[in-house]
Amino acid sequence: MLSSMETQMGLTVIGPDGQSLRLLRNHPAFLSGRNIVREAIPAEQQWNKLRELMANPLRALSDWCARFGIRFVDQGVTLKLGDFELNSEGWLPLIQRCHSTAGSPEAVMLLAEKIRKADKLANLAEVCLHLRENPLRGKQVDIVTRRGLPAAARAGDIVDLTSTGTVPFLVSHDGFCLLENGTLQFREGIVLSPAPADDIAKDVLAQPVILGHNRTYRCEEGSADGWMEDLTFDSLMQATGNARDIQKHGSEARIINRITGDVVAYA
Repeated sequence: MLSSMETQMGLTVIGPDGQSLRLLRNHPAFLSGRNIVREAIPAEQQWNKLRELMANPLRALSDWCARFGIRFVDQGVTLKLGDFELNSEGWLPLIQRCHSTAGSPEAVMLLAEKIRKADKLANLAEVCLHLRENPLRGKQVDIVTRRGLPAAARAGDIVDLTSTGTVPFLVSHDGFCLLENGTLQFREGIVLSPAPADDIAKDVLAQPVILGHNRTYRCEEGSADGWMEDLTFDSLMQATGNARDIQKHGSEARIINRITGDVVAYA
């Protein structure tokens, strides 16, 4: 029988022979490892699956993508995501960030469609994607930045390169191009909201995919009647702080990524 202990730092598992494995929450295989521990299978089989996972952490990404019907294959310099062959250096960090926040590879696929049309590679390790529903084209992703705009700007305003000012806003860019050096140059976009406080804005932009308007991460409080919705945020840092406040009052708390409905592992 396996014994395990999950803390804010990660997961420690003691195997049948007394050996231990530790998975930190920021490890690519954390979520897959926790799922294995929860499986109703013999302990020896669980232990072997955990050891295989630790030997090949990218298998966690493959299993995760398979849940959404998407094939992921690591090919070294390149990777395959569905029908797309992508540069690993530019794309793998974004895929890993989506996985670590209990998101979906679908947003990466939508971006790959845009990038493929441009027929260039980009450095996408730190982009923040805005997943939204287009009435005509269905789901699409834009890229979120913080820009200085006129104080009179309002949510929903369309802005372009000529729109400049001193007040910071979060802008969702549908129009962008890729320069020869792989960097992104943004053209037109839609104002999402005034930028929040600096540390919060930085954390929002550090998320791989958001829904915007503080709808991405939902905090829930455990009660006798089940899980009750509390507050929602685009910042995982804010959501984590809210979850800790709930715990301080003696209740269980969890964070749901509303893109997938899955629970986010947070420290």
